[in-house]
Amino acid sequence: MWLRFAFVSVQEGIMHLCLRPFGAGDAGQAAQLLGLSLLLQLLGLAIGVGGMFLHARVFAPHMARHAGADPRLRNAMTLFPWLYGMIASVLLSILSLAISPAELPARR
Repeated sequence: MWLRFAFVSVQEGIMHLCLRPFGAGDAGQAAQLLGLSLLLQLLGLAIGVGGMFLHARVFAPHMARHAGADPRLRNAMTLFPWLYGMIASVLLSILSLAISPAELPARR
């Protein structure tokens, strides 16, 4: 389990690089407040995309060692936890927005 958490934590850090140019999340907000140029943010995006592929390349052998050659076991250890986690995250975000007392800004 510790191996999965370690790789998920690294992936989250890599995703911050990818989201920064779009102003999403705390990393995007920090980039805007610090006045980082778009070029630097796009460089971070490129590093983030490359990091995702490198990270998957590093992650796969470790999971294969634990899951063996059976594709069902590999999916059970890698794909399904990610899918179910994403579904849970989206549903919790929708619930949070639905019950939040904060008003969403109107679009013009």
